Amino acid sequence: MAKMTFLKAADYRIQLQKLYDRSEDSIKKAVYEGAAVIIDQVRSNLQGLNTISKKEALKRYRLKETTMLTAEQKKGLLDSLGLTEIQNQKGYINTKLGFDGYNAVITKKYPKGQPNVLVARATENGSSIAKRQPFVSTGVKAKRAEAEKKMADIIDQETEMIFK
Repeated sequence: MAKMTFLKAADYRIQLQKLYDRSEDSIKKAVYEGAAVIIDQVRSNLQGLNTISKKEALKRYRLKETTMLTAEQKKGLLDSLGLTEIQNQKGYINTKLGFDGYNAVITKKYPKGQPNVLVARATENGSSIAKRQPFVSTGVKAKRAEAEKKMADIIDQETEMIFK
């Protein structure tokens, strides 16, 4: 935690005003760095998921057996994984990790490709046809404390810089 020493009450007020004026930028920087820790782990978990061939997936689907992620679906998830722009929503500064767009797996139901959000949800939670392979929740759980520490360290550094 940053330490401050003031000789006069006016100095204290000036420093608090500086802190207030720069706080949103400092918090945004901390949130971004904390989110980077989480997304790196989620990406690593996703890369480690087992895949099956399209042929095997289709065979399992036709037999109404649970299937797994194909290499094409996995590539689509890796390519679309990202963070939203950091936002200040009524005083809460945040970002969201997620998936965007469509993968290259063209089906009759999805002529533009399967929605990556749908594939990610089915992989994370499982479904009637998809085997559960959690990678987001395990990534968040594994790196939550590290991300919180990283954010606290950045806030402390930013505070110290403001008070110099």
